[in-house]
Amino acid sequence: MVRAIHFVKKNLFFSALYVLVAFTFYRFLYYQLEHVDEVNYLSDSILLFEGILPSFKHSPSGLSTWIGSVYLFFEFIIYSIFNEFPTTVRDLLENIDYIIFSNYLDLTNIKSTLFLLNLCLIFYLYKQDHSNKYFFYIFIIIFFSPYLINLSFSGKPYFTASLFCALAFSVKNKNIRLSHIFYGLALAEKFEFILLINFFASENNKINLKNYLFILIVFFAVAPWWTASFFQNIKINLHYILDNSVVSEDGGKSLLNSIIFLIYFFGLFFVCFLKKYSHKLIIISLLFFSMLHLIVLQNYYLRWFQPFFVYFAFYISSLNSFSKIVKKGEKIIFTIPIIFLIFLHTSKIESDLQILKLEKNTPNKQVLSYGLLKEDLDFKDYINEQIPNFSKRNIKNINHFNDLNSPLSFSVSGNIEISFIRRYEFIAKYHSSEKSKFVLMGGGIPSYIEFWCKKTYMDDKTEIIAYTNKKERTNCSKFK
Repeated sequence: MVRAIHFVKKNLFFSALYVLVAFTFYRFLYYQLEHVDEVNYLSDSILLFEGILPSFKHSPSGLSTWIGSVYLFFEFIIYSIFNEFPTTVRDLLENIDYIIFSNYLDLTNIKSTLFLLNLCLIFYLYKQDHSNKYFFYIFIIIFFSPYLINLSFSGKPYFTASLFCALAFSVKNKNIRLSHIFYGLALAEKFEFILLINFFASENNKINLKNYLFILIVFFAVAPWWTASFFQNIKINLHYILDNSVVSEDGGKSLLNSIIFLIYFFGLFFVCFLKKYSHKLIIISLLFFSMLHLIVLQNYYLRWFQPFFVYFAFYISSLNSFSKIVKKGEKIIFTIPIIFLIFLHTSKIESDLQILKLEKNTPNKQVLSYGLLKEDLDFKDYINEQIPNFSKRNIKNINHFNDLNSPLSFSVSGNIEISFIRRYEFIAKYHSSEKSKFVLMGGGIPSYIEFWCKKTYMDDKTEIIAYTNKKERTNCSKFK
């Protein structure tokens, strides 16, 4: 206790920030600040617990998925000992079903494990960056900025990956092998961090194959499901790049987009081999402007560029000139992330509990809405409709190419939607409600508004609660 009090007194700004960060994680537990895919990322821990490959195996969301599954295992053990001790195989499976169902019904227990992991990593990063704390604060300022803060406090592994990578940078000069482990964990969370591998695997600007091999062993050990669908995962990543680079009927623009992407890719991949700071600064400037082009003109997601942000924070904080400037305004630097957090708390965002209340209060017996962190409606009709659709032979490729004679390759491993629907199978079996919900979902298998509204059993007055129209209530009559 005495040591804790001494630490708080000595690190007052960090202590205040840390308490506010912990409160923010708690305050936004039932919020999907980055609603795209959050439910599916969290559900992957349950899939893994059941023995099914995670749906986002291409991501691959490694340690965070394992931690969620380990939590489920201990919850199962405690439930079996103190509530329903199994005496038969059926009892055992029913206990497992209960744990899976209850966590599918409310995903926030698994989300809490991710938040706790992030809190531990934030504290450890601060302790490791003991020399001047500037890297820590520049990193936090960037990732708590209005552009990235929603992602940092979401239930997705992007911020976790960035924290692991930041730790790899912070311990690199003290313990190179520990740095390799942290980087391998970052890579196992989000594969786009592969662009930074040369920063950690090379030694004195020379390639060290042992280091590359060690990092890959960590990666494969933590995210073995990535190798289970190696070519499918490569295909998914290439698909994103091609879809955002190729412009139909404009070969010149497509070529320009491809060149700018390659500048970003190879620039970040090889910048570590440059020795002069001036040369690095030129490349960083090119990286920045190419990133802006990719985001603004090619609709790349900002979250895909987190490796660049981590490296940028490390590079800036390592400049002597920057350190001299910051010393004059140290207190301002320390308070900026606190200000960003306060802005987040004062923003008007609806939680999933509020959206769930909207769903339950709609006058009709049916509702169209996205997946929520907590569900309380009936999914039997949804499951009866979609399981046959999702299970059709070669359905993913047929829908993608709009051709019944589509290629068969990757049609099974690429059908991640069949994993998405597993959650609603459990809820449909063990939970009932007077009102039926039909889940709106993107992807290669139809589950969008028009698809549902044109069904003969869907009432014209069925309300649609989408992320873009929570205030303006619409119904299926507009889509018939």
